[in-house]
Amino acid sequence: MVTFTPVAPRDTDTRTSRAGAFARVPGTGTVTGASAAKIAQRIAADAFAASRVIPGDQVQHPLAAAKVAASAARAHLNAEALRAREAELSEAISEATREKNRVEARRARLIAELADLNEERFARETKEDAARVLASTGQVIDQTQTGEDRAQRMGQLAEEIAFAVTVGKPTGARLLNDALAVAEDLPHVWEAFSSGSLDQARVSAIVRVTADAPPVARSILDEQLAEVAPTLTPAKLLRVAEDLRNRVDPVSPEARHADAFQRRGAWNEPARNGMMELTIRHSAVELTAAVDRSDALANSSRSWRSRTTGNALTR
Repeated sequence: MVTFTPVAPRDTDTRTSRAGAFARVPGTGTVTGASAAKIAQRIAADAFAASRVIPGDQVQHPLAAAKVAASAARAHLNAEALRAREAELSEAISEATREKNRVEARRARLIAELADLNEERFARETKEDAARVLASTGQVIDQTQTGEDRAQRMGQLAEEIAFAVTVGKPTGARLLNDALAVAEDLPHVWEAFSSGSLDQARVSAIVRVTADAPPVARSILDEQLAEVAPTLTPAKLLRVAEDLRNRVDPVSPEARHADAFQRRGAWNEPARNGMMELTIRHSAVELTAAVDRSDALANSSRSWRSRTTGNALTR
């Protein structure tokens, strides 16, 4: 239901609040101004038109028709046969999940192949450019690729992948990083991934833990995590992987923390509806304390406003 209530809008531009109204649609916030009135009226008109549709003219949901047909086909079965059919459907769901995982693995393989092709093309172009300059001017160009150059190319490649998968750039970058890691450094995980035993979420958890591990530790993690990962949720897998990493990595957790602390920082990302998402990477202890302090201040401010408003109403 849409409510359309005359009020005196607050905190809105005076040019858009002359209508003196706001529209409220369930599941959304409050939108003020004349444009809100038009939106509310259009939604109400559509709802009214839909309510007058003759049932016979409505398009039946395809699954509803299939459900009726399936129910008719099972009408003669007894409880034991229905239980067997449930088991068949359960196995079909599992196989569909494995097939989905295999599709994700195929996508990862294609992403890794795309990255290899991008690397080869860049090297070829650099070599050809150097040859042209040498032929025309006699100068020798340094063909060494800097870390900044590669980071820029990987960023562009992540954008290309994000566009192909219809996701945001951060997700595209994660898919690229996961594909390269599993294709180059984690053969056992790749085997489980391509067979359908692992999905993208579990692979991402393993890559997250093994990314900066020494080769020997990574090899152990690869073999053992590929075996246990299919039986764990991604969150549980992450905890198990971290615990295993602490036991097999020759570098202590304290040393790894000190190294990670040097790469702390904050990043922002535009979000929808005029919002911004902020990502902060910092020491867990210090950041937790900061969040707790912010919550305490917010609760204190809320309590103060409540007391002030209550006192004003009683006077």
